[in-house]
Amino acid sequence: MKKLFSKRVPLYLLFLITVLAGGVFYLLEYFIQKQHSVNESTSLVAPQTMSQLREGGYQYVRPLVLADLNDESPSLATIKQELQQYVNEAKSSQQTADVSIYFRRMNDGAWFSINSNQVYNPASLIKVAFLITYLKSAESNPGLLNHKLHFEKRSANYVQNIKAPRLKENQDYTIQYLLNYMIQYSDNDATTLLQDNADAGTFVNLFNDLKIPIPDFSKEYFMTATDMAKLFSVLYNGTYLNKESSEYALELLTKSEYKNGIMGGIDQPVMVAHKFGERVIGNTAQLHEFGIVYCGDQPYLIGVMTTGTNLEQLSTVVQKISNLAFHQYKTNFGC
Repeated sequence: MKKLFSKRVPLYLLFLITVLAGGVFYLLEYFIQKQHSVNESTSLVAPQTMSQLREGGYQYVRPLVLADLNDESPSLATIKQELQQYVNEAKSSQQTADVSIYFRRMNDGAWFSINSNQVYNPASLIKVAFLITYLKSAESNPGLLNHKLHFEKRSANYVQNIKAPRLKENQDYTIQYLLNYMIQYSDNDATTLLQDNADAGTFVNLFNDLKIPIPDFSKEYFMTATDMAKLFSVLYNGTYLNKESSEYALELLTKSEYKNGIMGGIDQPVMVAHKFGERVIGNTAQLHEFGIVYCGDQPYLIGVMTTGTNLEQLSTVVQKISNLAFHQYKTNFGC
């Protein structure tokens, strides 16, 4: 054994080993430098591919409200392709006249949209904006939600095709109770009372800060699915309201009684913070719904806005889109 280890190694073998070792170190250094260069390049380029919305009204700070990737994510391409195929089929079979979809993976902001430039009357989706307005006002006025408003009588123009419990006439209700009724049951009487008493400046600031067209309730109002998605995104991120108010808003949205849209397309118990909007004028119906689907540790936001001639058909379209998205997302990312 001693002789074995004391045996001399030929010079050519030592030379070969030295050359190989030098080559390995050179390659390691090359790849480390290259990776460092890629990281530096990514850190420099990434901000140029993002847009930021910041809140105004302060002298020295501009709080970040929403940061968004400018380009659609290829990681969601299979989901978009399947949904686009179904949308084409639904339109060809005249189940719907128009469909727009917004989809966003909440953890990293990856997103895509379908028919993104089409505008719709948001109908009851606008109630999410009133919810945010009151919670924003309450942050500087802590007693606001306990303040009572008097509800005298139901409006003669009350129109609500998807029926729900209604307020009792000639009673006082706290603002918090009215917010619950507005979101959980989508009650129009509660909404009208809240709208009449909302702080107009806070409401307008919300739309200005998110770069969404400001509603003018003297005429019909339109918005895109992308704009509507911003309201849900800032609640999830806790960037416009404080964290406690954002948590309260999303918890309230999980109590929405409407089950025939996004919820109807999910075939396992999953929490969804969602709101629908509907209206029928003449032969034209609209049905929309947005919701954050808490799919394990990979939550996503899905929004669907539709027009057609029949609310029931549109409900089927929303359910099918939700179902296709859920299963494809579950396959790709887990749930």
